[in-house]
Amino acid sequence: MKFVFLGPGSTDPSRSAPPQPTYFKQLLNSVAELGANGVLIEWEDMFPYEGELGSIKNGNAYSYSEVLDILQHAESQGLSVTPLVQTVGHLEWILKTSNFAHLREISNFPMVACIGDNQAQELILDAVNQVMALHSKIRVPYIHIGADEVYQMGECEADRRVLPVKYKSDKKRLMFDYVRTVAENITLQYPKTKVLMWYDEFRNVSHTLIREYELDRLVTPVVWKYTADLDKDLPNSMWEELARSFSSVWGGSAFKGADGPNTIWNRVKPYIQNNQQWYLQSLEHADLFSDFHGFFLTGWQRFDHFASLCELMPVSMASLAVNLKLVQNFVLTDFDNEIILRSLRCPVETTMTQLLAGEDKCRFPGMLEQIGCASIIDISTNQGLIRAAALMG
Repeated sequence: MKFVFLGPGSTDPSRSAPPQPTYFKQLLNSVAELGANGVLIEWEDMFPYEGELGSIKNGNAYSYSEVLDILQHAESQGLSVTPLVQTVGHLEWILKTSNFAHLREISNFPMVACIGDNQAQELILDAVNQVMALHSKIRVPYIHIGADEVYQMGECEADRRVLPVKYKSDKKRLMFDYVRTVAENITLQYPKTKVLMWYDEFRNVSHTLIREYELDRLVTPVVWKYTADLDKDLPNSMWEELARSFSSVWGGSAFKGADGPNTIWNRVKPYIQNNQQWYLQSLEHADLFSDFHGFFLTGWQRFDHFASLCELMPVSMASLAVNLKLVQNFVLTDFDNEIILRSLRCPVETTMTQLLAGEDKCRFPGMLEQIGCASIIDISTNQGLIRAAALMG
């Protein structure tokens, strides 16, 4: 299965720059036509939250009816929608506000929540429950609870208080108990929904500890890596260790947003290398699991919540189209090329070389923004040449 990440407001994936509902649905059309089975959506502060969370949602947040319309449209295109709700780290959209700054793991950094604090747990579960309630109006076979890049843990007062009493001063036990709470909150209400989370917290952890907190039963790991040498970055030992605890696994590649925090143009090549590597990883390690379920092709909009935008979706449509095919075939066939060019509404004379170089005249959603980004790059290049000539002259 191939799922594409589309995050309108989100923390890691598509922090800020939310698409208008009309454009969102056009993207869904393209994603479906290109062969994806579903989309992973992180709403972040663009979700129509109510209650405490409603007081800090984006002023331009989607309405209830707009989200429902997007979900219904995805369903009509044969796309399964998986919500991504961050539950530990990447919670800047909540923790940056004065309302909830006191729930930070470390007071100076608004990334990670103090999960030992009951108020923090209740707030995060409220976010999960509200998203699930709306998504379940259609169907929600999966939910992703994030839990990656948690660099701070056990520092807040509530964590320090509970660690020696309940967790033998082991931060991993604190984390696993919290993840169990979140996962059980979901599965008790929605028994048909499977809970996914990034694999970070399972690296170099004993199978015994994972089983003690029932995470082998409650969650499925998603292994992510956006580099070009996955044999080095995801060694055999990691896969073997993961397979001891989990019968099912997903992979996470990238088609944009992982090539530098200030990158304007999508170079495509790094993502081609990454997705081809993921194809090989699935072949090499699938036998370790009962189910190597598929891939999430992530398209992050910013490197973090406070960073500038990078590689906007319109300049990344070619990368998305190509990599959706490569992650399942490794190479592009003539038939793949035909589907890609047709899906992106390219003139019949367009070549794949032109498409990947951004020299096409395709008319996919957002193509005018792609032209605008190309103009910015031309201006920047010309200014650089002028400055260099002045220095030399």
